[in-house]
Amino acid sequence: MQALPGTTQRRILPLRWNSWKLAISLNRDQRLVYDTAMNHFLNQEPSQLLLHVDGAGGTGKSYLINLLSAHLQAAAGRRGTPVWRAAPTGVAGNQIPGTTLHSLLHLPINKAFMPLSAIDNAQLQKKLKDIKYLIINERSMLGLRQLSWIDDRLRDVFQNRNEDFFGGLNILLIGDFFQLHPVLLKPLYYDKDIQGVEIKGRNVYRRFDKTVFLKVVQR
Repeated sequence: MQALPGTTQRRILPLRWNSWKLAISLNRDQRLVYDTAMNHFLNQEPSQLLLHVDGAGGTGKSYLINLLSAHLQAAAGRRGTPVWRAAPTGVAGNQIPGTTLHSLLHLPINKAFMPLSAIDNAQLQKKLKDIKYLIINERSMLGLRQLSWIDDRLRDVFQNRNEDFFGGLNILLIGDFFQLHPVLLKPLYYDKDIQGVEIKGRNVYRRFDKTVFLKVVQR
């Protein structure tokens, strides 16, 4: 299996994010996202969380992602890594900081999607054995086809819940559709002239049943 370059280093946040007092700095919209995810984790909610977070540039998306990630990790203690952060591109992944979806889940770039070998899938299962939440940043750059691939890959990884979308993993999809669009792929909101795996991606996308709008510009 191809190594995930820099994945471990890029997902580590500075210790300053661990302060619980920082939650006070969140505005009402940010706090709604924070409380929704933290309560879901702390209460061990059995229902899957599929959450949209919609916010234009300057509304504190990266700040929220970093703070929520640090506090989920702190709440988990020694129970492993409950949250991973990823994005469609390396630049977007570095903003959080995180990794790319392609690197994390071994998604194709210019090839057809293929299931992982048994050995590679077992290694990915081991890497993600403690994950509860996947935070995807810059959703505007994610295509319908890619979302379908993410769903397929996670169903293969979490085989005990492979009848659930994303293998039952909780997903936070964050970004602004008015920013950069995916290259040569139909964006998540696209609903015309789609076929095959794009239709599946649209059906997956429609499962995100909760949305929070970040309206306050922080800059």
